[in-house]
Amino acid sequence: KNGDNPPFTVTGLLDPEGCDGGGVLPADIDVDPDAIDYGLVCVGSTVTGQEVSISNRGSEPLTVTDLTLTNPVFDFGHQNVPTTPFDLQGGESVTFGVIYTPDDAGLDTGELLVDSSDPDEPQVSVTPPGAGVLRSRAGRLDRGDAHLHAAR
Repeated sequence: KNGDNPPFTVTGLLDPEGCDGGGVLPADIDVDPDAIDYGLVCVGSTVTGQEVSISNRGSEPLTVTDLTLTNPVFDFGHQNVPTTPFDLQGGESVTFGVIYTPDDAGLDTGELLVDSSDPDEPQVSVTPPGAGVLRSRAGRLDRGDAHLHAAR
């Protein structure tokens, strides 16, 4: 019995099969992390070990159609990067590395752009800032004017 309570309406994404997990959810991309902070790196050196994971949180297959780095100082190298296009089934993920090799002193910015079949996020970006620094003759790092702030 409703009693004296006014009627209400529920809106949002509803599972067509109920709450038993049998419904179909669209492909849903998740990229982690959303920023990589390389910090200060000597010019000509290469930093490896920074990993990015792409996951499908939906139940429908997700197709990753392109991976693009917008600055050549950031590279995939041989860091287990899958060839695009590739598919991730619901719950699957892939992890790969992005390397940084500054070619001069100063702040380097760019983006890793991930294009996919996600219906509400067709492109996701990861920002990988880093700063190239020169090594002085005394062996100390010369930071120059490099100030690094990772935007999240």
